[in-house]
This record gives sequence, structure tokens and C-alpha cells, in this order.
Amino acid sequence: MRRRRVAAGGVGGLQASFEVELDRGLEIGSVLVAGADNYGSMTFKAVALVYEHGEGGPSRAVCVDKGLDFTIGEMSTGDLGPLSNNRLFRGGDDGGEAAIMIHPHDIMGSRPLGDTGLFVGGFVTALDLVEENKAKPGDFKFFFNHLSWPAGALQEQVGKGLWKVVRLPNDVLLETKRMRDMELWGRIEFALQKKAEQ
Repeated sequence: MRRRRVAAGGVGGLQASFEVELDRGLEIGSVLVAGADNYGSMTFKAVALVYEHGEGGPSRAVCVDKGLDFTIGEMSTGDLGPLSNNRLFRGGDDGGEAAIMIHPHDIMGSRPLGDTGLFVGGFVTALDLVEENKAKPGDFKFFFNHLSWPAGALQEQVGKGLWKVVRLPNDVLLETKRMRDMELWGRIEFALQKKAEQ
């Protein structure tokens, strides 16, 4: 898989500048950037992280930039301890009210997102890590629901230009500060347009 790097400038709540890598392949850990003709209620100007993808099975991703005005603790019936105050993000329209947790820790109950250094799952161990001061609550990003495609459908949408496939730094994907609506999408698109003009 071939990649090209371009820089995205900084405004708002995100870091000042970060690298965007154009990716030629679609796999677990890829980042999807909605194309100009992607008008779905959750996919319009969306940036999503793929956490499930493979031949013969469905693909799933979470929108990383759709922050809600709620914390995971406010929306959960259980005691989430020191993770209760983590901001909740709307990952998509599918999932039956499932909560998904993405983080940079290789812990029991989690699985890797390709070679990104990010992991999904492992809530009980994550809670223990934070309570033992071995991780910070901000290391863990929570999503309500996800985007979902039947086998082969996401690859088909990428082929039609509904999504661009890129790589972003993990700290950008795990960002939880409030940002202007569609800010991340705009910064990535600006960087990609700039590169295309060179």
C-alpha cells in the first residue's frame, strides 16, 4: 500500500498542524474522509475510523468528530468510575445503542486496529488502569453506535469516491476537545486540495 503525506494547518480545538497520509488501501485502522457527494445524515463531511473490515464480513467505523454534549457517565446506567466524565461521541446510526471505546493501550479484552497503535475494547481493564494511575481518563474515547456496511459495500463506496482513505496521527483521532462542526473534515480537505495543486 502506497501513502503520501500532506500537512493540515491548525485552527480551533485541534493541534496546530498534523500530517495527513493518503492511503491506497482499505483496512482496519484506515481513516475515511467523506467525499463531496456523500450526503448521509451521519456521513456528510464525516471523518471515520475503521475498526472492523475484512473479506466476507461487514465493515464498521466510528465518526471521530461528532461530539455530543453528554458524557459517557450521563448516558450509562452502570458505574464508570473515573471514566464517567469522558465526552461521548456519536459514532454512527447503527449498533443498537452500543458503546465503543478506542484508546492507545494494549490491554486485556482489547484488539488492535491494524498497525496504528490504537485498540478497541477492554473496558474493565481500562477502568483498572485509570484507577491505578497507569493511564489517564483522556486516553479513552467513547462512541455511541457506529457506521456499518455489509461485506464489500464499503470498498465499493470508496471506489465510487464517496470516501477517501487516509491515515491521521493517533492524537488527532483521540481528540475530545470541542471543535467547530466539521472542522477536522475541512482541515483534511484543505490539505488534500493544496497537495493536488502542487
